[in-house]
Amino acid sequence: MFVTLIYMSPTQVEAAQARISLLSADNFAVLAGSGISDTGTSVVIGDVGLSPTGGASITGLTCSEMTGTIYDTNGGYVGGGGGSTACLQSNAGLLITAKNDLVTAYNDAANRPTTATIATQLGGATLTDGVYDSAAGTFDLTGTVTLDGQGNSDSVFIFKMASTLITASSSRVVLTNGAQACNVYWQVGSSATLGTSTTLVGNLFALTSITDNGTSTVNGRLLARDGAVTLNNTTVIKQSCAATNTSSSVSSAPSTGGVCTSAPINTIPIILESRRVSPTSISLKWGPYAGINNFNVRYGLTNGNWLYNTNVTGFSTTINNLPANQPIWIQVAARNDCAIGVYGESKFVGGPGLPNTGMAASKGDSSQWYLPVGGIFGAAILFTYLYRKQSGSVK
Repeated sequence: MFVTLIYMSPTQVEAAQARISLLSADNFAVLAGSGISDTGTSVVIGDVGLSPTGGASITGLTCSEMTGTIYDTNGGYVGGGGGSTACLQSNAGLLITAKNDLVTAYNDAANRPTTATIATQLGGATLTDGVYDSAAGTFDLTGTVTLDGQGNSDSVFIFKMASTLITASSSRVVLTNGAQACNVYWQVGSSATLGTSTTLVGNLFALTSITDNGTSTVNGRLLARDGAVTLNNTTVIKQSCAATNTSSSVSSAPSTGGVCTSAPINTIPIILESRRVSPTSISLKWGPYAGINNFNVRYGLTNGNWLYNTNVTGFSTTINNLPANQPIWIQVAARNDCAIGVYGESKFVGGPGLPNTGMAASKGDSSQWYLPVGGIFGAAILFTYLYRKQSGSVK
């Protein structure tokens, strides 16, 4: 008697929602209607644009804070009080198109049928693919909300608010199980306010204003249709979607009758090498592993707060468009047509003063001290021997 075992991944699901297309607005990390102001020193990766209000209503933002271009409609922005103006461009046509595309994306989000009405307070919740609103027409966030992709990088999360989004200080949006920042959308019918040191993930569409109270990190976009965007030592990192689950090139057993038949994933990758190849790029290597050639790589500015998931064929990749000289945390998991395996140990890479590989030692791993400590002891023994020989105590 023969028994056939079929492996069924409990986490592999089909996304219920389609992505919201940003079209030409996709290139913008910050886009506003009436003004853009920056207090302190912010970091913006992606373009910045203001329309229809003229460039004189952009204040404080400088080219040194940008990885991208600052666009205005009339050449009225002169560089935020000095410094380089190389990142400044006037392009009214481009901005009109981007704002129109933002309106289309905003309306798409607002008109998506709600799949669940949930509590106004998001803190402590774990949510899966869906379109969410609240009875109050607002959302608040105190603490952490987790968005669970259930092993599907196509999972889409849409939050609809008739009025406001308000986050408390140090609040966080965390992605897990393949969820991507590019697939998270916050549609706000009025204004959004981020408490100090908030970590927000996704594309924030506000009808009027968006304000950061200070030192927040936005792994996505701040897009205000009619009002202003206020930055305050803010980090905004424009996110792009990685390849989808269906693009995997790994060889595995086909799906039969809707049941996934790939073998279970038992490999847990280990990062073997990392190095900074430019101020904004880090190269990684792991493996190799027999019979496995497809991996999921994710990184974050803090450990456990993963900004991006990407599928990689082979045993190396380079992550680009990072904040200049910013160390990051990295994890790698093997994957096949059915599931993503267990992520390996997270590694801190790209930091100043790290070993030559660019990786910090694991907790409790003192191997990086063996060589310098051994050298010191060796020198001390040699010095003692030579001294005693010279004094006649060693024959």
